[in-house]
Amino acid sequence: MIRTETDYIRDWFYDNLDAPDLATLERFWFKAEAREHIERAQRLAKLARQAGIPIVERRTRRVPGKVRWQGDHQVAVFTYRDTPQPRR
Repeated sequence: MIRTETDYIRDWFYDNLDAPDLATLERFWFKAEAREHIERAQRLAKLARQAGIPIVERRTRRVPGKVRWQGDHQVAVFTYRDTPQPRR
């Protein structure tokens, strides 16, 4: 059941989310107005947690770095030094 739902969400993102042709070190953030995208990402995160995969959700009111690419629903940035980084 989880596999089917994750496949459905993945396919939805493939059809409904633009991305640059090449991304290397950028981190991607959803824009606040991308509500449906955020809801689907949160559902996917919940399914990942249920499968034992740790997920961290970050929220910010400012652009967390230098914008390298921008689409209708998300922004790709090189993060600033003071932006919270994932634990290694």
